[in-house]
Amino acid sequence: YLLRHLNHYNTMVYNSKILLISITLLLSMTCKGSGQTAIYSTICAEEVRVSLSGAPCWPDFVFADNYKLTSINELATFIKSNKHLPGIPTAEEVANSGIELGDMQARMMQKIEELTLYIIQLKKENEEIKKMIKKE
Repeated sequence: YLLRHLNHYNTMVYNSKILLISITLLLSMTCKGSGQTAIYSTICAEEVRVSLSGAPCWPDFVFADNYKLTSINELATFIKSNKHLPGIPTAEEVANSGIELGDMQARMMQKIEELTLYIIQLKKENEEIKKMIKKE
């Protein structure tokens, strides 16, 4: 193991970018050959880049014509039974296993895109109701 200590404010240069890292006490261990660094403290950074791979790595599939959006009633039933959104880990799972940032960002983006579709549906329904009211 390679051990490194960083003081309260350190500046690191990475890919021609200067990163200011605020750390109360950081002990990091880099495992030789593994490419993994274990940090046992808090990191504050101006920018973090997470690269995703695999298909699909980003949820644009939500806007595909053949995407089956869960009905509001099915969603409500799931939430009532499970106390969390479908495809999102429970609080207990996160407490026990943590999260992978890239994966969680993609999952949250999927939920945002689904919410956008629900809003569009509600807007259409609202417009239809307005037309019906005007006819009466």
